[in-house]
Amino acid sequence: EYAYAWTQIAMSNYWRGDFETCVRQAREGYDRGVEYSAVYPAVNGAAHVGLGLTGLSRHEEAIEWFGRAVQVGREWEPVPRLYGRALNMWAGALREIGDLAGARELNEEALELGLRAAFPGAQVSARIDLMLVDLLEGVVGRAERLIPEVQEATEHTKGWHQWLWTGRLADVRAQIALLSGRLEEAVTRSEESLALALRPFRPKYACRSRTLMGRALTALGRPADAEPVLREAVSDAERLGHAPSQWPALAALAEALEAAGAGAEAEQVRARAREAAIGFADSLSEEHAKHVRDVPDVARLLSGGS
Repeated sequence: EYAYAWTQIAMSNYWRGDFETCVRQAREGYDRGVEYSAVYPAVNGAAHVGLGLTGLSRHEEAIEWFGRAVQVGREWEPVPRLYGRALNMWAGALREIGDLAGARELNEEALELGLRAAFPGAQVSARIDLMLVDLLEGVVGRAERLIPEVQEATEHTKGWHQWLWTGRLADVRAQIALLSGRLEEAVTRSEESLALALRPFRPKYACRSRTLMGRALTALGRPADAEPVLREAVSDAERLGHAPSQWPALAALAEALEAAGAGAEAEQVRARAREAAIGFADSLSEEHAKHVRDVPDVARLLSGGS
C-alpha cells in the first residue's frame, strides 16, 4: 500500500507539471513494488517514471522505463490492465517525437488489451491517442467521427478519469476546429479546453490550449489579441521545461508578431523555437531525432520558413 500510494502521488505531481517530483516518487513506488513483488506499484511506478521523464524532455530514458513497465506487466499481470495503460503512455512519448507509426501500433495494442481485460482506462485513452495521431497525419474527418463514441464513454465514467478524458477531448475538439478552418469555433473550443485545464491545474494542457487559441486568433487576422495569449503559452512551456510544448508556442508567437508587423522580434522568437527543437532532437537517438526533424512544424523551422 505504501508503494502504491507513492505511484499515485507521483501521477498527481505529473499532472501539476512537477516532473522532477513525479520521477522521484514514482521511482520509490517502483523500487518498493519490485521488492515486494507487488504488481500495481511495479507497473504503474515504472510507467509514471516514464511520464515524468517525458515531461522533462528526457524521452530516451522515458522510453526505457515504459518498456520496463510493459515487461513487468506481461510477466506479472494475469489480466492485461496496467501494462495496456503503460503502452498508451509509451505511445504518447513516441507521438511527441513524431514517430506516428510507432505510436499508432502501441495504441492499437493497448486498445486490444483494454477490450480483452474490460478495462476502460486503457480503452478510452487509446481511442483519444489514436484521434491525436489521426490529426497529426491530417486525417481530420476520421478523428471527428470518433468524438461521439469517446464522449459517451467519458460521460459514463466517474472520478479522475472523467475530468482527465473530458479535458483531453476538449483539446481534440479545438484541434479539429482549427485544422478544419473553423477559426471562430477553434477560439471557443480552445477557451473551453483552457478552462478545463486550469480547473485542476494542468499547465501542460493550459499551454496547448493557449497555443491553439493564439494560432486561431492569428489566422482570423487578430494578431494583437493572439500575442498576449501566446506569450502566456510560452511562459507556461518554459516553466515546464517541456521542449515539445516550447517550440510550438514560440513558433505560433513568431507568426503572430510577424502578422502584427513586428518582423525583427518575430525572427528572434523563431530562432528560439528553432533552438528548442534542435536541442530536443540532439538529445535523442539518431532514429528518434530524424522523426523530430521530419515533423512538419520543425521542418519549416529548420528550413528558415515561418
